[in-house]
Amino acid sequence: MASISEVCKMDNWVSLSSELYRLVWDKFYEHFNFKPSIHSSDWPSFSLPSPYITYKITSYMDDDIDDLERKCVACLKAVTEPDEYLYALDWQHESFQYNPHLGPPSTISFYPDGDYYLFINKQADSKH
Repeated sequence: MASISEVCKMDNWVSLSSELYRLVWDKFYEHFNFKPSIHSSDWPSFSLPSPYITYKITSYMDDDIDDLERKCVACLKAVTEPDEYLYALDWQHESFQYNPHLGPPSTISFYPDGDYYLFINKQADSKH
């Protein structure tokens, strides 16, 4: 029978503890100069270190969301190891450690619906 830690490692969505949630978000605010806003005149709401990639997804409609999800998972798989977890952050909501190799997303969408959804390498804070 698998241990609890082995079962957790097989889950592609692992909730962040309250302590880790605060730690990760505090580092994100600090390292990315995060200033959330609902006003487009204040965007972008954070600074990105170089190099970085952004993708324009404004042409996606509701019928295209599954395609977007597949493409995003494929991109994350390409830049992570099979046993590597990312931080999947949803501003002011529950956030997770996420492994794209263990299954499709189902908890935090890649298509923003007015929230800040961030998928960040767990080592990002050590590069600044």
